Amino acid sequence: LQNLFGYRFLSGEGDIYLNNGNIPGGQIVEMNVLPTQYLEIYADPDDLYGVLGYQLDVAGGIPLTKEQVIMWKDWNPNFDDSTRSHMRGISPVKAAFKTLQMSNAAYNASAMMASNGGAKGALTPKVMTNGLFTSVTPTQAADIQNTVNDRLNGTDNKGKLGVLQTPWEYLNFGLSSVDMELIKAMQVSLQQWCRVFGLPAVIFDTDTSSYNNYQNAMRDLVTNTIVPMCATLRDELNMQLVPRFGEDAYIDFDITALPEMQQDMERMVRSLRDANWLTMDEKRIAMNYEAKGGAWDMSYVNQGLIPIEYAGMTLDVSDDNSNNNGQRDMGDRDDEISEDPNGEDVPNGEDDESGS
Repeated sequence: LQNLFGYRFLSGEGDIYLNNGNIPGGQIVEMNVLPTQYLEIYADPDDLYGVLGYQLDVAGGIPLTKEQVIMWKDWNPNFDDSTRSHMRGISPVKAAFKTLQMSNAAYNASAMMASNGGAKGALTPKVMTNGLFTSVTPTQAADIQNTVNDRLNGTDNKGKLGVLQTPWEYLNFGLSSVDMELIKAMQVSLQQWCRVFGLPAVIFDTDTSSYNNYQNAMRDLVTNTIVPMCATLRDELNMQLVPRFGEDAYIDFDITALPEMQQDMERMVRSLRDANWLTMDEKRIAMNYEAKGGAWDMSYVNQGLIPIEYAGMTLDVSDDNSNNNGQRDMGDRDDEISEDPNGEDVPNGEDDESGS
């Protein structure tokens, strides 16, 4: 997969060779990655998108049938009915050729400056004779150069003071990497390459990126770049490879095990835990597990939950009923038993024995 994805990123297409023993309709026994730069297409002259076969330009040329190659390619806007360039993938490096030139120039200049930046300047004698500056002969210039190298240049002379016999003038014609803005140019080039390949620049920015930014960038890399690319490869394999086995099979990929996606998985678990309208099997499928059936194919709710219709019910009693009940209770109370001052039960309407 690393080889296949490498070709896909750099050339815009990844080609897979299906080894069927050169037997028409034979079973696929192995798959290999083909070098994209050596693969040629035999286009169908009667079909702008048709392919008759392929040829691998190694060892004198190896012909391949259409059924032996899976071409996993990117979209190519360069439509050409003669060269059939639209049937091949387009390289991101080709699309960003100007960025490539700028990047190479910046890194070449930085390498030359690091290894041998050349002379930073030159010394000229500041002595005038009859109004003209005195020139030196080549022999004198060589002697002066040796003296400067021995007394001024080199790591052994760091921090030392040098003395010259005559006044000299220094001509500075060298620029530092800061003056040439090479570092800034290389940073801009890095950001542009990240955009070309769909990579978050924060991953490579070790100076300003924090741990949280790095984790978010890695999750964005998986979500926005790796997953879409894996999805296109999955679709190609399901369309061209799986039907040849004649089985009810399906190829898919699982990103839930990636460490970068664990935070999203935790969020999904919390969301599914409160999704009481889903069955347990539906929750398992959402987490990429197989359905179990039976009791798992049911929805479960907390015991404290009630139907929404019950939430609208009221237990208030109307005023008419309350008045009638009150009058009835008062009327019935006359026939009921009351208590005397001593706490004894006596029927209502009887005189208290302790009365007059």
